[in-house]
Amino acid sequence: MNKIKVETVNGGYVEIVQHSVNQAGEELLTVNTKYGLIVHAEWLRHRQLSRGVKSNRAIPCKVIRKEVLEDPYVPVWFGANKSGMVSQVEVKHKKLCTNLWKAARYPTIAVHWTLEKLGLHKEVNNRLLNPWQWVRETVTASEWDNFFNLRCHSDAQRDIKIVADALLEAKSLSTPMFINAGEWHTPYVDRKRVDGKMKYYDTDGTELTPEQAIKASAARCARSSYDKHDGSKPTLKGDLPLYEMLIESNPKHASPVEHQGTPIPTFISNWKDIEGITHEDRKGQLWSGNFKGFIQYRQLLNNHTCNNYKEGV
Repeated sequence: MNKIKVETVNGGYVEIVQHSVNQAGEELLTVNTKYGLIVHAEWLRHRQLSRGVKSNRAIPCKVIRKEVLEDPYVPVWFGANKSGMVSQVEVKHKKLCTNLWKAARYPTIAVHWTLEKLGLHKEVNNRLLNPWQWVRETVTASEWDNFFNLRCHSDAQRDIKIVADALLEAKSLSTPMFINAGEWHTPYVDRKRVDGKMKYYDTDGTELTPEQAIKASAARCARSSYDKHDGSKPTLKGDLPLYEMLIESNPKHASPVEHQGTPIPTFISNWKDIEGITHEDRKGQLWSGNFKGFIQYRQLLNNHTCNNYKEGV
């Protein structure tokens, strides 16, 4: 796997997970990134990005408390108060603001611990500690320009700008692997071209079929990091039950299969005959969901989105 990693000044990072390019020169990029939860909502505004994110609903309260105690998120910029959305001048007492921000987590942690003892579920209780939490997220997209245009700009909040700048740098340092139609972009599953044929490999070196590689990739994207939360390496054997629980359930939880893609064939007489292509834009460019130039695996699955919900059915 490509190990390009760019760190931010406050302990975050952007790491290239997998980078692919098709015959038309269109790219599909997956990154793993760590940033402050305080700007997660800003990431969600970018609808061309597919995501798998660390969830407060899934992680035990004691784990979140430990993270907040040992490695609290601190804003990179304490702007002086003024009218408008952007502050160009930092407060005079930055060190004091930093210390007060960190200190504020202690009484909140005490309340968090007390509410856990009173029986409150983590899906609610963990929200109390959001201001000091980091997010680890897997993000995949074919189109990044609008994200860079908005988030690398001086008007962007500094906490997301430093991540966008790091992502732009990491992307510029990465060399994408060329893949043909029928070959797959499979984040967190290694690929190698052997005698002209694409091969996929598990973490123990076992060769996987394309279908196995896609399922393993989806399970690992669902965890939003390559390692499992206990620190062990995932394997296909452990990934398949998670894939089945998410993707083969009813209803499907299909966001983990938004990260895998294969190039749209170059020469097509009628794109409507090609499974997985969802639409053509006004420029004649072909799309599959939010991927341009690549067929997204989600779009190949039946009933991946509900369009006829009926209460009680």
